[in-house]
Amino acid sequence: MKFLITLITCVAFFFSSSAMAEGVVKSEKIFPGGKFDASKMMVNGLGGIGEFGVGEANGTPDNNNIQGASLKTDLTDNKDPVTSTYNVRSHITAVGGAPLTFSKKGGTSDCQMSAEGVLTLGSTAGTCEIEVVAAKVYPGCTANTCNPKVYPTTEARKLITFNVSICADDSATACKVQAQARAQAIFDTAEKARIAKEAEDARVATAAAAEAKRVAAEEEAKQKLIAEAKHAAEAVAEAARVRLAAEAAAAEAAEKTRLAALAAAEAAKKVRLAAEALAAEQAAATAAAAAAAAEVDRVAKAAIQAAKDLLAREQAKVIALPAKGIAYKTKKTTAFRDLMIPTNDGTWTLQPAATPFDWAAPNGLYGPVLNSGQGDQVHALFAGYILWPGIKGQSTTVQFADICDDGFLMYIASQPGIGPRGGFNAMNNYIDQGPGFWWGGFNGGPFSVTRVAGEAYAFEINYFEAYGHATCSLYWNAGNGKALTYANKQLVPGASLACSANAWPGVKTYSGTVEARCQ
Repeated sequence: MKFLITLITCVAFFFSSSAMAEGVVKSEKIFPGGKFDASKMMVNGLGGIGEFGVGEANGTPDNNNIQGASLKTDLTDNKDPVTSTYNVRSHITAVGGAPLTFSKKGGTSDCQMSAEGVLTLGSTAGTCEIEVVAAKVYPGCTANTCNPKVYPTTEARKLITFNVSICADDSATACKVQAQARAQAIFDTAEKARIAKEAEDARVATAAAAEAKRVAAEEEAKQKLIAEAKHAAEAVAEAARVRLAAEAAAAEAAEKTRLAALAAAEAAKKVRLAAEALAAEQAAATAAAAAAAAEVDRVAKAAIQAAKDLLAREQAKVIALPAKGIAYKTKKTTAFRDLMIPTNDGTWTLQPAATPFDWAAPNGLYGPVLNSGQGDQVHALFAGYILWPGIKGQSTTVQFADICDDGFLMYIASQPGIGPRGGFNAMNNYIDQGPGFWWGGFNGGPFSVTRVAGEAYAFEINYFEAYGHATCSLYWNAGNGKALTYANKQLVPGASLACSANAWPGVKTYSGTVEARCQ
């Protein structure tokens, strides 16, 4: 079955401005399949698509921004069957090179149209309607820079209809060419088959002769191999006899050697056992001597430790409970987050002796802060001395941590006899916060501070309460060498806190000590 496609008309232009123009389109024929002769096609009077959108004489552009190009077929006469496709895109141009898109809009045939402009025919006759759209925005062109004669600002649409019909007879030139091509192809195929059969017959005869020659050669080789195998078997039998005789002689010699080796091994075993017994006796003696030396060393170390423990107990005897606790004063102020209260402000109040640094506001932590009479916006300053733990006279590292709501800032003097902010260590946790025991942790710390055990060091603690709950506690590891954790925390005891460096017997007094707050 032959198919013929004919471009019959350009139906209409559709514009964004609702303008419409029409143009005459000459008949166009496309022959899918078979052979195609472009020169004959042109002789048969095929023309081009009419031009549209070239602008008016007065310089005002019309809305038809697609113009036709001379029709040039993209099918060539290369004597090979062509595919049933037609490149419509190559025959359509737009004023200013505007981008084009193609789509199938309808029709009764099963043609397909790609967005790139390639029409593919199916197997059903009928009509095929396609639409060509020229965009109104062009690359590199804006409304302010485009020449209106060349770049119209509206998009345009063209609807083109093709007819796909059956060649009823062989009267058309193209149909005749296709028929001749098919006849030639059938002849070529039969001729090729005949030549191939003759070649195959010759190949089979040659292969049969070669196979007969190969079978004869194999039979000759087989007889030769049988003779050689017989001679080889006789040689193998002789070699086996010689080998068996040699193996018997070797076995007899090996047995004699084995018996001699057994005798030598028995003698060596007796010597080894004697040596092992001697070595065991020597090892036992060495172990006994080492155990005796270890016991002597243990006893000596125990004596040294006992002496150290006795010395530590004697040194601890000079430390007694202080007569008075640390001093504090409070201030009700909206500037409660200031870092400190001047020491000449307010009146000092003493905590009871042997009171640890551990207090909380009453009424579920909402009551007044200390003696301020106020639950919120309070600043407090604590001052005193801390007796450093450990073996007296030795440098000891202590870890501190706090649980406070809200801010906590502690200064510890670096040397005895100077103020708390002289060469100090600062433990800074001076922020708004809830108490750490709500979540099982410290608010600040651990902080590590190293001082000399048995000496008294001045300290100050700044505290502020913003709003809500109020509480503050100070913990340490007492210089025991273990890391301070929430699980093993212990409060700094009141016995280690006092308002004066003179609170502990045996601790010498330093110049600059402030005693007035202890009155």
